[in-house]
Amino acid sequence: SFELVGYVNSLLLYIWFSNDYELLVNNKMHFILIGKDGAKFYLLPNTSYTVGRKDCDLLIVRDESISRRHAELVVTNDKVSIMDVGSRYGTFINNTKLTINASSVLQDGATVKFGMLQSIYKFQAVSIVNTTSGIKSEHKTQLKDNMVTLGGLLVQNWKKDCNYVTVEEMMLTVKVLSAVIAGVPIVNVSYWDDYVKCVKAHEPLPDVKNYVPKCSEVIINDNISFEYKEERRELFKNKLFVFPKKSDNEKMVGLINLAGGDSVSWDTHPVSVDEIVNGKSKEYIVMQMSNIHDSIQLSQLLTDFVHNYTKLGYRTIPLAEIALAIIKCSCIKHCNPKFKRKTCVFKTCTGQVICSDVGMNMTEASMEVNSLPNKENDLEYNEKESKRIKVDNWSSEESKGNIQKPVAKKSLFTFTHSNILTANLNSFSSFFVQHVSLSCAILLTSFQFMPPPFNCLSYLFFPSYLLCLLISFVCLVLNVLVCYRIII
Repeated sequence: SFELVGYVNSLLLYIWFSNDYELLVNNKMHFILIGKDGAKFYLLPNTSYTVGRKDCDLLIVRDESISRRHAELVVTNDKVSIMDVGSRYGTFINNTKLTINASSVLQDGATVKFGMLQSIYKFQAVSIVNTTSGIKSEHKTQLKDNMVTLGGLLVQNWKKDCNYVTVEEMMLTVKVLSAVIAGVPIVNVSYWDDYVKCVKAHEPLPDVKNYVPKCSEVIINDNISFEYKEERRELFKNKLFVFPKKSDNEKMVGLINLAGGDSVSWDTHPVSVDEIVNGKSKEYIVMQMSNIHDSIQLSQLLTDFVHNYTKLGYRTIPLAEIALAIIKCSCIKHCNPKFKRKTCVFKTCTGQVICSDVGMNMTEASMEVNSLPNKENDLEYNEKESKRIKVDNWSSEESKGNIQKPVAKKSLFTFTHSNILTANLNSFSSFFVQHVSLSCAILLTSFQFMPPPFNCLSYLFFPSYLLCLLISFVCLVLNVLVCYRIII
């Protein structure tokens, strides 16, 4: 018996500390009585409320047909019961008078009338299914308490019935992107604190537009909108994403399906180049490896397939382009195997190209581009040049197929492909010579600290010492000029 009690206690502790909080909270709603004037009276779970003309929770003072203590509402996790406690003029549900001291369960959308005049309320159930992304543990504890108070359901993974996503910062996670496609509000933690305060005070609920999290993604500019667009639900229609590994496909299949597409993994559904070229019903989108360790484990069959695929003029797609296509609601540049990124993005003097090392993690925290560059098309996402490339303000003419140059903005650093490559070569050679010269100078200087007669060698090599210092100084000046050229 002691072992059984210990097992039960351990199970309860596991449920309490588990991230999947829906095991503990099995309800997902609270309730509202909405008056004819639009006033709302919130009903929280596991609470009882009195209705009447004096000293009651729901006060109705301008109706002479209301008794001092007219009715009682009892709220449990998933239902609300109403009982007439002996009123003079009665209580009605959908125009049916209740029996005194007999409890009845209210159904969503029911009309409740107290007395004989105009004290009429509409009963409404409010469902809250909330999931989180990137929430700190202390904030998540408070969020769980708020969900218990509101009768909401906090789930670990995105589901079709999720109607809120709570984050601290706007990052391109699978959950956030799912919310963008489905048009679900994305709010910060403070929203739920104010939500509970408004419900307890029976005040209007806070506006979700005032609680939009700050965006921490460098890849997104101010012109990008997270507002709901119906087109996103069919963004990947007739597109089949081919992932190299089953694990990558499992992470992304829900998101791709939500945008109207399909996905498979090479492990379970190997495809051929002929199948891609001759495919008429679907457009195949071959994804890149997520990291270098995966590329080492590539089968020769898959390696040959990618080689032949890129030779036909197609390109493999990094994971980040799924996020960019969804956010920008366009597959003209992103998730388009035929888009020539090396000619359209890496042009000399094409405007502002901001390079950043901030990654996008594919796991829960975020979606990361640690993709390998194409051997056949090595200018696409060259890791030596950029792990993330953002081109601002492309012309709206791209929808007509005429991709124009982006509008240049004032920026401290304006990079192009040619001057980055030149700077890298010049800097490497100059620094190499400088370091060799300094090393020689230090070696020659060390002779004077040796015991006699070796210290006499320092006088013999003194001209060489000066020459090494001179070469090092010249290389330093060259490096400064190279950096100045890049900035200017």
